[in-house]
Amino acid sequence: MIGFPVDYRRDQPEFVAKKLTAILQGLVALNLVEMERQRFAPLLDSGIVYRREPRWSEMWRSASIVYAQGFGDCEDLSAILAAQWIREGLPAQAIVREARGVPGFHAVVMLRGVEYDPSAILIRKERRRS
Repeated sequence: MIGFPVDYRRDQPEFVAKKLTAILQGLVALNLVEMERQRFAPLLDSGIVYRREPRWSEMWRSASIVYAQGFGDCEDLSAILAAQWIREGLPAQAIVREARGVPGFHAVVMLRGVEYDPSAILIRKERRRS
C-alpha cells in the first residue's frame, strides 16, 4: 500500500486532481511494464466490468490484478486504457478531474483533446448485455 497526503476537505479541488493525476501516471507506467511481459485483451472488448469501490476504500489496481479479478473502477480502467493506447503509439493520457454532478474525483483518458471515460463505456456495454 502506498500512502500519499491528499486532504479532500482542505486542499483546492484542482490541486487534489493534480496530485491524483500524478499518482495515476505512475499506475499507467506500471501497466506499461506489465504489458511488456503479459498480453491483455483490449480493455473495451475484454469483458472487464466497472465496479465502484466502497467510499473511502480506494485500491489502485494494475492491469494484471484487474484482468484476474474481472473488474476495476475509474482509475484502474483509465490507467489500463491509456497504457494500451500508448503501446499502440497514440498520445493518450490518463487524468483525474472533478466528478460531474457529485462530490469527488473521476479518472478518464484524454486523447487528442477528447475525453474518453472507460467506466461509462463499460457500464453501457454491461447494460446492453443485461
